[in-house]
Amino acid sequence: MTENMTENQRERARNKELFKKMSSKEKLNYIWHYYRWHITGTILVVIFAISVISVMLEAQGADIYSTDVVMLGLVFTDERYEEQLQQFQETMDVNINILQNATSGDPEMVMANELLFMVSLIDNKADIMFLTQQKYETLVTDGEVFTPLNDIVELNEVFNLYELQTYNEDVYGIKLTTSPIDGIKFGEDLIVCISGHPKDLEHTVNTLNYLLEK
Repeated sequence: MTENMTENQRERARNKELFKKMSSKEKLNYIWHYYRWHITGTILVVIFAISVISVMLEAQGADIYSTDVVMLGLVFTDERYEEQLQQFQETMDVNINILQNATSGDPEMVMANELLFMVSLIDNKADIMFLTQQKYETLVTDGEVFTPLNDIVELNEVFNLYELQTYNEDVYGIKLTTSPIDGIKFGEDLIVCISGHPKDLEHTVNTLNYLLEK
């Protein structure tokens, strides 16, 4: 049987046997090496599709808020959350969007929420971001994603109350060990940041100040 195989078939058979012997990490590296462009292309298509849907929903009259808050991490809500959300929306013109990250368990939900987060950035609906340490460190190296908080005089008073996250001598994040919003509980420490391009910087700063001074 082996003698009748073509060289390509023998090569595929060898690769298949080699793949079986790899560790999980080695398998991931192998898949990424050979299929990274396919994976990247698929992700971009999904992001584009979600973005189109988002634009369509907005065009149909979806609510637009002066400040959008996005939480990407291990975040839980209780029975008080819906009332708090309604209060933020109606009295402060602030919306809150909670997206579970990788530690939440379901890989498909994690991927969907990661994509939704990226769409939020693209659609300018992430004025204030609560992020995991890993996500923060991934994004902070891009100087356009976050606004340097040390440039915002109104936030100086809260700096002494929290652990600051710096990059290249600028403060880009504030570490929170507990949620500043009733009805929301953090399952891990999160870093709060301001978008590099908030829709309304003054409103966003006032909102963050309100949250941090509670």
